[in-house]
Amino acid sequence: RLSTSGPSGHGSIPLKENANFIMVQALSRVASHVTPIHITPPVAEMIKRLGKLADTPYNNALQRNTISLTVTKGFVGDPPKSNVIPGKAEAVLDCRLLPDQDPNEFVSKLRKIIDDPRVKFSYIERPIESIVSPYDTELFKIIEEETRAVFPDSVTVPHLVIYGTDSRYFRRKGASCYGFFPGPVTMEEYKTIHGNDERIREKSLRTAVRIYYNVVKSFCEEKK
Repeated sequence: RLSTSGPSGHGSIPLKENANFIMVQALSRVASHVTPIHITPPVAEMIKRLGKLADTPYNNALQRNTISLTVTKGFVGDPPKSNVIPGKAEAVLDCRLLPDQDPNEFVSKLRKIIDDPRVKFSYIERPIESIVSPYDTELFKIIEEETRAVFPDSVTVPHLVIYGTDSRYFRRKGASCYGFFPGPVTMEEYKTIHGNDERIREKSLRTAVRIYYNVVKSFCEEKK
């Protein structure tokens, strides 16, 4: 969270160094900054198996630390008073770091980008260490085999999930976790995730359940 403060007053008397102006300048510097590309081992293996990734926002997020402005607040009253210069302003940056990145180093760089001691930093949620599950395990091999049994032309690849899941807590306990859904999903269906009319076809769900069953069955048989 970024926060700024400054003199407040009536909108008829402009105040050059008010909290909103300071915040806007800081956010402008953040918006102009492009984080460098950094290919992690899972993404490198993904590219090796699939070839060059398409230029999409999702694939872009797989290859760099990302910063999204998600919340801004710089007003007085509810509803906001349009004729009042507020004494405080806040903004929330949703920062997603690649697994091998140091959060403290990232924040230090962000401070240098903003380069304004009037902008205060605080954490809403401190990042925890990201752990990548190995993809040379017996379970990963079984996932490949059982998926190929249903989809002969399929290619199973390691992948980074750019959002948070509960798997991170299990990985910290030493478990290998894979975000794996083997049911065919169209791009139209994919766009509905967490949105209105989120859905999946019944046939796709049944296919996924069948592959899940076969993966668990094969894995348990291997352990006997």
